[in-house]
Amino acid sequence: MASEDGAPDSSHALFADPSLNMVDKCAKIFKHFDQDNDDVLKFEELAALQLATAGTVLTRKHWKAVCMAFEVSDSEGITLEHLQLTYKTPGASVDADYLKIFPNS
Repeated sequence: MASEDGAPDSSHALFADPSLNMVDKCAKIFKHFDQDNDDVLKFEELAALQLATAGTVLTRKHWKAVCMAFEVSDSEGITLEHLQLTYKTPGASVDADYLKIFPNS
């Protein structure tokens, strides 16, 4: 991620696990929150992820918007691929979230 002046953002780089890439970190985060191991994150599971990483509560309204954006039913949930796409959006940091969830990594 780049800062406003275009320089790479290295604020978390010193602490990020260099042995894991973005895809690996997403997969580990996904697996950690997919409590029922059904390969999708449902409302409660994504809510737990958001609370752990952003410290905010996921509302049902926001959940429905997320599901609409990925063209999935809000009763189905989002896949690992969907989570990976969210981490590719501006402002998202898989490294920062990974460290919040796995602080001893």
